[in-house]
Amino acid sequence: MRLVLEQVDLLKIERCSLRAEATTRNVINAVALMFLFGGFCGVWAQNTGRSSVFWFLAGFLTTIVAVCVILRLNVTPARKKRGRHTRGHRIVSTEADV
Repeated sequence: MRLVLEQVDLLKIERCSLRAEATTRNVINAVALMFLFGGFCGVWAQNTGRSSVFWFLAGFLTTIVAVCVILRLNVTPARKKRGRHTRGHRIVSTEADV
């Protein structure tokens, strides 16, 4: 009986150890993903003339929210370049633009 109780105790200890390892892996994966989002936002900001440090921190701390904001900001200049309507007025090119 004593042998069985010792085996049960060893299994409990092993289970706790495995749970701690899994938690550590999850934290490491989450931080790596946060760095990935932060890096993406920082590179985008640097390429568009915005504050790369601010956008890295925004991407790192808010992950998917910052990426959605970036995608929304990225769409706005593209519409203006194609000559679509902007605030009810059509963008017209002048002779200097041609």
